Amino acid sequence: MNIKINNLTKTYDNQIVLDNISLEINNTSTIGIIGKSGCGKSTLLRQLAGIEEPDGGEIIIDGLSPITDKIEFQKSIGVVFQKHNLFPHLTLKENISLILRKAKNMNKQKADSIAKQLLEKLFIENEADKRPNMVSGGQNQRCSIARALATDPKLIFLDEPTAALDPILTNEVLKAVNQLKNEGINFIFVTHEIHFLKQFADYIIFFENGIICEHGDVSCLQNPQTTHLAQFLGGI
Repeated sequence: MNIKINNLTKTYDNQIVLDNISLEINNTSTIGIIGKSGCGKSTLLRQLAGIEEPDGGEIIIDGLSPITDKIEFQKSIGVVFQKHNLFPHLTLKENISLILRKAKNMNKQKADSIAKQLLEKLFIENEADKRPNMVSGGQNQRCSIARALATDPKLIFLDEPTAALDPILTNEVLKAVNQLKNEGINFIFVTHEIHFLKQFADYIIFFENGIICEHGDVSCLQNPQTTHLAQFLGGI
């Protein structure tokens, strides 16, 4: 995965959230974005995913702009939010098969079959016929990831995927996404879980007050080059 960000800016209510950011990352598969609450990391993720448009600047991910190449770009990605956003009246399997039927015009039988395969890939095939309120938070989050996989994305965005989960459920999600990473899917994610970050990320972006204070290989977590990152890690 190759990413180029040029002079990216975003303002909310006259407050600068992304302050003229420029960055280039090449040949990496998993990027973790960290920083204090309210520093702008989720805003950056939304810009990268094309969910929001920046006020200025440009983003190019593997040759595509989330804005000017929006249709083609959206076909290549999946997004998973902190809250799973599954339809509560549908089973886990139905939540996935619905996407397949709408996005790929599949018949119900084929969509249900693929949905079961995706749930198996995320280790929750035994919960296929249960509704979201009948399973754990970790299982719901894994179903959300399975649903994101339904459109065969090359890149998945995760926004605080384990924020509401206890350590056991966090490990369930980590196991699932690590398998997908090994299968060649790229990820960009926001997290406050340093353990999750160390286990999963190849590259780190540390954000503070709307700017990138430090970025680099995941080893920078062991040897931070700025006092900002060192203080952040020391306070966790």
